[in-house]
Amino acid sequence: MRNILLAPVLLLLAFMIAPIEKAVAAADSLADAEGIASWDLAQDDLGLKNYEEALPCLQEALPLLVEAELWPESAECVGQIAKCWYRLRDYKSLIEGSPELLTSLPQAIQDTSIAIGSLHTYVGSGNSKRGEYELALQAYDSASAVFTKQGLRGNFAAFTYKNAAQACERQLNYQKQLYYLRAALEADT
Repeated sequence: MRNILLAPVLLLLAFMIAPIEKAVAAADSLADAEGIASWDLAQDDLGLKNYEEALPCLQEALPLLVEAELWPESAECVGQIAKCWYRLRDYKSLIEGSPELLTSLPQAIQDTSIAIGSLHTYVGSGNSKRGEYELALQAYDSASAVFTKQGLRGNFAAFTYKNAAQACERQLNYQKQLYYLRAALEADT
C-alpha cells in the first residue's frame, strides 16, 4: 500500500529533478561558452599585441578552463597571462601572481608544460628588471628544468639561458654564467 502512495511522489520528484539537472548542464555549458569567448577574445588581442585588453579576458578564462579541466589550454593561458604582465611592465603582479597561477594547475602540468616554463622565464626576467638576481636565477632554473624535461630547444629556451647568464654576470658568478652560455648555445643550435 505504501509503495502505491509513494509512486506519485517519486514521479513528481523525478519531474522536478530533471529540469534542475538540465539547468545545471545549461549553466555549465554557458560557463564553458563564456570561457571560450574570453579565450578567443584574448587570442585576438594577443595577436594584435593589445596586452591591456587581453589580460582581463585571460584572467576571466583561466578559472573556467581549469574548471573544465582543459589542461593544455589552462597552461597556455597561464603563460599568456605572464606574458601580458611582462609586456605591460607590471613586474609586481607577475612575481606576486605567479604562485597562484601555478597552484591552479595540477603538478603534472606544472612540471611539464612549456607554457609553465615560459611563466618561470617571465618571472625571472621580472626579477632581473627589479635587480633581484638570485630570485631571477631561481626562476630561470625552474624554467630550465621544464625545458630539459620536455627536451625543448630553440629561441625561447636560448632566451631563458641568455637571461640567466646575464643575471650571473651581475652577481659576478662567472662559473655559473659559463654554464648558462653553453646551455644557450646548445639550445640555439
